[in-house]
Amino acid sequence: MEDIVLLETMKCLPKNKRAFKLYLSREEFDMAVYDRQTDTLEEYEVKHSTRRVPEQTRTMLDDELNREVTAKYGHVSKRCVIYQGESCHESQIVYLNVQEYLKSL
Repeated sequence: MEDIVLLETMKCLPKNKRAFKLYLSREEFDMAVYDRQTDTLEEYEVKHSTRRVPEQTRTMLDDELNREVTAKYGHVSKRCVIYQGESCHESQIVYLNVQEYLKSL
């Protein structure tokens, strides 16, 4: 599912944005979308679950990793979990249903 989301996102982005798997010093994001014009980054985790659990966002909320991301890519404008449950917002995290996300592309 991670590869499908990444590849479909890559195909649909405008030229000023690029999507990629982001490898950090000790973790990774399933997908990151970098906007060259605004020097901002969107972080995505892709999960097979239908439930929202804290473990899904631990990388996004890690202060040390956030400093690493900000140093390389600028401000983080969005933190999102793409999963099989219902779309909603919870604190700093946007949860998107994978089918709804793919259809919106």
